[in-house]
Parts: sequence; C-alpha cells; structure tokens
Amino acid sequence: GRRPVALMWSQQVKGADVLVEDRNKVARNAGYFSENPLGQSVCSASPIPRTGRHLIEVQFDRDGVSCGGDLGFCYMMGLVDASIAEPGLFNRPCGLASSSSGFWGVDDGGIAGWSGMGVRYGRGGWQGVPDAAKTAGDGRVFVSGDRIAMLVDREDATASLFRNGAPIPGLVFDNLPRLSDLYIGVTLFHTGSSASIISFMSENVHGG
Repeated sequence: GRRPVALMWSQQVKGADVLVEDRNKVARNAGYFSENPLGQSVCSASPIPRTGRHLIEVQFDRDGVSCGGDLGFCYMMGLVDASIAEPGLFNRPCGLASSSSGFWGVDDGGIAGWSGMGVRYGRGGWQGVPDAAKTAGDGRVFVSGDRIAMLVDREDATASLFRNGAPIPGLVFDNLPRLSDLYIGVTLFHTGSSASIISFMSENVHGG
C-alpha cells in the first residue's frame, strides 16, 4: 500500500523571490524583487523515485485572495528534469516552463498562446488545456485554496493531475523519461503567494 514519504522544497534550486520556510514544506513568493521579478519557481529537494507510483499534493494560496478566488496567472505545477538546476535558470520571471528542457505540467489558467501558460511538454509550449480541464470557477484549472496533486507512475511513465481529490479531465502526461531524475516544481507569480506540500505518498509496485 501507499506510505507517506518525506518531501521538501529545495533551499538551493529556487528563484531569488522564493522563500522556503516551515521545515521546507512551504514555498512563498517573498517579493524581495517584486519591482523587477527574478525567479518565482522552486522544485523539490530530492527527485521522485524512479520506480513505483507516487502521489504529491500541493496547496496554492495567495495573500488577500479568499479560498476559491482567482490566483491571477502563471501559477504552475508539474514535473521538471534535472536541467532545472543549471545556474541562473530559476532567476527568470514565470520561469518554470521555460527553465527546464523537460517540463510536464500546467498553469492555473490553462490558456494557449504564451510560453508562460497552458500545458507544457519540454521547454516552453503553446498548447492550452481542453475545456473539460477547467473545473475551477471562471474557466480556471485551479484557484486559491485548491489542492493540486500529481500521480506519477514511474512504471507506466505517466503522470496525471487532480484538483481537490478529483481527476482533472484531459490532463494526463505519458512517455515520461524512465531513466531520468524528475522533480516536482511550482511557480508562484505574485508577492504573498505560496505552495505548501500537503502530502507525498509512495507505493512500491514490486512489493518491496
């Protein structure tokens, strides 16, 4: 069965705006460079294990925005590969999708037509989410207070997204690299926004 495993945000692989606190479970856009944003993304300190199935749940919040309110835009969650740790890549505004040669994830609006939004495969991207994926209010993929989870199956090389425990239709990624380290990553666009690791459950499908 699934068992809880420790997962924390990295204190090193993060943008200059991001403060990691509360035993490394909470990442916050501290806004030190808010007039000229520099790096609003952070990834996990350790990679997702290369075998088994793993469920990572993160809650997004923004100061001054009530639960269910619109986060804004450019709030991302997904998997990134090890290229994310290259020097300087995190110090870009809205950088998660453009800072890694491998990124599989989504932003809160799911809009097509700009490299900071929509669904991502690899560096950047232009594909919007299907309408069925916009299960939050006002045509959003997720909003403030939502718990977004990724179920990563390293055996099948797939990842699927959930919102508040329910699958998000149309957001399943396949053909993940089987032999590469993959990390969970988020982007927090506005000062005062945060991403809290709620849980990380792992299941060894081989029974070990």
